[in-house]
Amino acid sequence: MQVHHKVLVLAALLAGCSSSDPTSTTDAPTGPGDGRPGMDFTSGSRLKARYLVAEDGSRTLLGWHDSMLDVNCSFQLAEDGARRCLPEDLRPSSIRAFSDASCTNEVFYVSSTCDPTPPAYVGMYIHSTVFFEACANTIGIAVYKLGPESVLSSSYGQVVGGTECDGPHAGTSTESRFFTGTHVPPETFVKMTEEVVDP
Repeated sequence: MQVHHKVLVLAALLAGCSSSDPTSTTDAPTGPGDGRPGMDFTSGSRLKARYLVAEDGSRTLLGWHDSMLDVNCSFQLAEDGARRCLPEDLRPSSIRAFSDASCTNEVFYVSSTCDPTPPAYVGMYIHSTVFFEACANTIGIAVYKLGPESVLSSSYGQVVGGTECDGPHAGTSTESRFFTGTHVPPETFVKMTEEVVDP
């Protein structure tokens, strides 16, 4: 009986992007993956494969590097319901933070302990109307690019999708830092599609 293997194929949205650090990524086809047909890992025009390389020359796929954005990324559910290569270490939250009591000026919390150097991007869990009705317990991630730091005397919170503004809470401290941020459209990130491949 013929067996079909499902493989996930990367759809590179943009071509001609710059390559990444050759010490951690590669532009060349890299297979075989796990030895089965259709499972080779291949760098694309934008996403470059990252490897762990052993002393004896063996290697295994570690992940991907987005050479256009110059960030390591992994495939996660984005806010539009698609699987996209979103920046790693987004530490998405379901609680939104604000600098004002009316919860209109949004800021983004960064832990000084977990991230002594602020990341370039942060994530917020979001109930996307694209797929929410079909699967109510599934939520995607909205991505924000961090801007300048905001030193706050107090902060306020709101659950994603909620309306109640809670606070005030402690503001900027040795542990808690807040930054402005700009929403990044999900189409910015490379999308993954699923394809059935015959052996």
